[in-house]
Amino acid sequence: MGNIRRTTRNLEKLILKIKKLAESNVESGYFIEQGDHPEAGIPFVSLMYKHAMGAGELHARDPLPVTSNIMKIGSFQKNAHNNLSKYLYTSSRLSTLLDKTGKEITLIATSTFGSTSYYQPNSPQWAEIKGDNTPLVYEGHLRDAWSYRTSDNQFIRK
Repeated sequence: MGNIRRTTRNLEKLILKIKKLAESNVESGYFIEQGDHPEAGIPFVSLMYKHAMGAGELHARDPLPVTSNIMKIGSFQKNAHNNLSKYLYTSSRLSTLLDKTGKEITLIATSTFGSTSYYQPNSPQWAEIKGDNTPLVYEGHLRDAWSYRTSDNQFIRK
């Protein structure tokens, strides 16, 4: 009868990587630490909340469900699968996986700003004041402040 001899600890390494991944997260959006919007004089978090919920004459324009829908139908899932495979089955680091994920979510979210394909157009009066019809974009501060951070590294990044 032949002997089976294990020569690697790959299964244990895989289990450890999965456990680390399960304890990790990526947050994307705005953070109170980012301070105030230079024109509105309120935190970016508060300004986006007003946009997302609609306030006064602002139409409700919430980038989170728009971003989520794009992630479901676009290349995000394929990229996420490839990045996850690299992390699990190669020497790729968890921080690399989390960083790539945060960057891609941020890119998807900010690419929707200004698009009337995703958001209600501005009122004619507001479009005239702005000089164009770009929902969620006036001078670009809100779009440019969209960031992410990971549980691996709590620094806010774009």
